[in-house]
Amino acid sequence: MQSTPLPRYLLLVLLAILVGCAGAPPDREAKPPATADAARALEANGDFSAAAETYLAAAANQLPAARTDLRLAAAHALLRAAELNRAEQIARETVIPSGAADLTLSRDLVLAEIALGRSLPNLALQRLPETVPDNLPVALRRQHLELRARALLQAGDTLGSVSERLLLGALTDDPEAAFSNQLALLGALRTLGPALPDPETVTPELASWIVLAQLASGPPLHTVALEGELADWHARYPDHPVLPELLARIAAERQAVPAPANIAVLLPSRGPFATAAGAIRDGFLAALYADNVNINANTAPLTVRFYDSSETDTLATYAQAVTDGAEVVVGPLRKEAVTELAAATNLPAPVLALNQLGPDTAAPGTLHQYALAPEGEATAVADRAWYDGHRQIVILMPATDFGQRIAGAFRTRWEALGGVVLEERGYDPDENDFSQPITALLGLSASNSRYKSLRGLLRRPLEFEPRRRRDADAVFLVALPRQARQLKPQLAFHHAADLPVYATSHVFAPASGADANRDLDGLRFCDMPWTLGAADPALAGGLPTASGPLARLFAFGADAYHLLPYLARLQGDPEARLDAQGGLLSLDASGRVHRQLLCAEFADGLPRLLGYTPLQQLAIARPLTGPASH
Repeated sequence: MQSTPLPRYLLLVLLAILVGCAGAPPDREAKPPATADAARALEANGDFSAAAETYLAAAANQLPAARTDLRLAAAHALLRAAELNRAEQIARETVIPSGAADLTLSRDLVLAEIALGRSLPNLALQRLPETVPDNLPVALRRQHLELRARALLQAGDTLGSVSERLLLGALTDDPEAAFSNQLALLGALRTLGPALPDPETVTPELASWIVLAQLASGPPLHTVALEGELADWHARYPDHPVLPELLARIAAERQAVPAPANIAVLLPSRGPFATAAGAIRDGFLAALYADNVNINANTAPLTVRFYDSSETDTLATYAQAVTDGAEVVVGPLRKEAVTELAAATNLPAPVLALNQLGPDTAAPGTLHQYALAPEGEATAVADRAWYDGHRQIVILMPATDFGQRIAGAFRTRWEALGGVVLEERGYDPDENDFSQPITALLGLSASNSRYKSLRGLLRRPLEFEPRRRRDADAVFLVALPRQARQLKPQLAFHHAADLPVYATSHVFAPASGADANRDLDGLRFCDMPWTLGAADPALAGGLPTASGPLARLFAFGADAYHLLPYLARLQGDPEARLDAQGGLLSLDASGRVHRQLLCAEFADGLPRLLGYTPLQQLAIARPLTGPASH
């Protein structure tokens, strides 16, 4: 019997059914459903972007409250991935169920953290109420206090930040989180330096931490004296909640370490750097003498040899110092000589160079660099102006290479922080009348032009008062003392009396009296503790270089000596600081010493201390455009 052929369309249907019954190809197998557990696992492994996508996928089929929770978890993961714009978009598009106070706070915390990532602390504080209900989950309340502490510190309210951390400490039971909070609390107080409040004028709880911050910032001490100071503090505050780990860290930071027994110093005795080298040598020897009295009294005598590096072969001089037994070499001072050392493949004795290499020049691991670079001061002033809440600035500088260098360093840091430089104008430092660059800087020239045009059109006299530009909220001034004393009042005369003015230490002559500096009242600048009278004057020992125009170099030399025994500790701990004559010193991975400077404001012709400026966080991303960014 012959079989009847199937119609063609039935064959196609059967084929489709058979294909459907077969297993899917390996690359088309269905993925496991996205779950919160899978997202958390990705987050724990540091894959924050993938974790965010998994949270979002898991949220798709959830009920409203769970969906909101997972979407906010996705936004938080994107925060950790530094994808701020997308994190903000997700947080803003997330619908909060009616009456869900915990989810409302969660979203506000995400948006506040995004604002902090953009260095916008005041915007963050708008999202962070001063208090939240006690019936909210304790984890949310802790996060709220942590973010308020960070935002207040960024906004310049150090004591406000400390108050939030005191409240946070009472809610924190995890040992690691408690230590982190106490370390941040103490660090914030230490930034005030000599501007710390008198403990007698604050609450007993805050007073106990202020006294501990003062203890932590003291000079290095040998074991017996250090144990005595800590015991006195304990006796004064027997029930203090400070963790033993924090006290151990303080003790380690203040534990005196004897200087190397054999030191070589490479300094020029002739040529253009000889005077500077003499002041550095004075400071170095003064610090060494004070150390021998206070710390090294019971150790073997130190050997210090000075080598003339005026015009010699730097590598040959270094090799001779090593042959003579040097354990560490200080210097050279000239930048060219430091570059020559950096080219060496082997530096068996560590070097603390007294200048720094260019940013793109590699250095051996044993070459450390400490410099009084004016560019570093400009960076510190940018941090201070940002910390004080300014965002749009104008720059007035001498029309010289020096002015360009300082202004360029300030601009680079300012823009990295997220600020805007609206205008830059140069002036002739040999002039006394700076009206032309000031009027151009402040937009007064344009104001006058508008007036003249309008008067010409109307053909009659008009009442007129020039108006300066209103988009600037501060001035960065590059000037030496003579120019600064003329420029500050001329800025005020040209309708800028209400604009805060910032400058580097070049505006301040330490030996000048109050009468000479009254025209600088209101100007803020950053300098080293030594020249601002916030260091131990006994170190000067009556040496003429310890004050006057060479004072900063004297302090620089003292710091060079004090750094030697602490280089390894500083390089091993990025958070460690050495309280020195030149500021709070730290060391980065490339061997560069960084200075946190003490800032001050002129009042009645004298510097009024403001404290150290916390290092500012660079802006990670710009806000989204449009209403969503407000």
